[in-house]
This record gives sequence, structure tokens and C-alpha cells, in this order.
Amino acid sequence: MEVLEEKVSQLEEMMMRLLYIQQKTEMEIQSLSREMKEYKQQVDKQINEYKQENDRRFAKMDEEFEKYKQENDRRFAKMDEEFEKYKKQVNEQIREMNKRWGEISNKLGTIVEDIIFPASKPVLEKYFNCEITDIHMNRKRKKDNLKDEFDVIAVSDPCKTVYLIEVKATPK
Repeated sequence: MEVLEEKVSQLEEMMMRLLYIQQKTEMEIQSLSREMKEYKQQVDKQINEYKQENDRRFAKMDEEFEKYKQENDRRFAKMDEEFEKYKKQVNEQIREMNKRWGEISNKLGTIVEDIIFPASKPVLEKYFNCEITDIHMNRKRKKDNLKDEFDVIAVSDPCKTVYLIEVKATPK
């Protein structure tokens, strides 16, 4: 039981770390997006002011300015592409972590198969001094409108005894 509690504690700690990393990553993405927008607004504002001044003074510089603006637009397009790639990577990592958490959760759900069931027969025979002649795992039964499920059912014909084991991952 201590091992299970330790593993549950470790899982809880890992989940908290994952949530922290996920929140931090989302905040960083939002911050980067705001900074890019603000920077783009500042650059666009400066470009427009510079263009108006040049239009009044130097008609020839319009051509050079257009080249500069196009280059800036290409840079922002490239930055947008890189940002989208980064965002996709982060989302993929989040999906992968969620998948791993799902696998861990499913593994906790198979605690009967992994720990309890293999140990049931020897423990019952040792502590109750009865030979187990029949043992079943995850037995489901429906009779009339009643449904029931037991994680382990062990039968001892010599002792005329039936043992029912129900396993919970979280004690309540």
C-alpha cells in the first residue's frame, strides 16, 4: 500500500509539474504574440511616418523605401511562420504529455492485473490455510436487473469458502 501511495504521490507531483509547464508555456506564447504585435505596430508606425516625410522631400527614395518595407514584411511573414511552427510543436508536446498521462492513468486502472491478482492465491492460502481451487479476475455478473463486478473471486472447495476481493486505487 505504501508503494501505491508513493506512486500516486509521484503521479500527483508529475501532474502538478505538467500543469505548471503547460501554463508557463501558454503564458510565454501569449507574451511572445503580444510582443510581436507591439513590435509590428511600432515598426509599421515608424514606416508610415518615414514614408510621409520622404514623399514630401524625396520622390526618388520611395522606391528604396518600398524595398525596405517588403523586406520587413518578408521578415514578419517568416517570424509568423516560425511562431506557428513553434505553436504547433508546443501543442504537439502538450498532446503527447496528455497521451502519456492517459497511459499512466490506464496503468493505474490495471492495478488488479499487475499487483493484486497474482498475489491473491498465495496470500489467501497462507493466511486462511485453505487450498484455492478456482480463482477469477474481473468477474462480472448480471442477474435480473442487478449487475455486479468483483476484481478477484477465489473459491476453496475443501474449506467451502468464497473470497471476494475489491480493489480501489483511491481509498475513501
